[in-house]
Amino acid sequence: MGGRRAYQEASRLATKENQTTSKWVLRFIGKQRQMQKQRARQDKEHNDQHALLEIGAINTQLLDAGAKRKWLQVRSIDIASRNHRIEQLNFFDLPMAGNDFHSICCAMVINCVPTAPRRGDMLVKCLLQLLRHKGMLFLSLPRLCLRSSSHMTARRLEAILGSLG
Repeated sequence: MGGRRAYQEASRLATKENQTTSKWVLRFIGKQRQMQKQRARQDKEHNDQHALLEIGAINTQLLDAGAKRKWLQVRSIDIASRNHRIEQLNFFDLPMAGNDFHSICCAMVINCVPTAPRRGDMLVKCLLQLLRHKGMLFLSLPRLCLRSSSHMTARRLEAILGSLG
């Protein structure tokens, strides 16, 4: 027992009950959108669309939210998709989008990338190649990855992310 399939099933069941990541992401994006609208009234620059990339999607909660909100465009990908609405695609095979996304949701994914250099590559690609300037990266990983690791701490992760912008 174990492996990617078991991890995905456990994650799917947990989010079915709690739905914490998608609710938190949507609430935060909604607040940001309201602030942008208020600023836009003053300087007349506001794009009404918000492009969100979901990496490692295990359910369609964000896709469903995008379908209900005209302003939210969601692209959900997973290396082993179990839903026809989620693109089956390895993140590392995702073409460079030219900083097309306002937000990227990477929940419980980076901890599944097998090597430190590839995890770094993932962060660089998200922050410097896919995410727009002043975009939002929602990064979530198991607390154990920071508490029980001999190689990573919360402080070190913050330093790494800070160095990338």
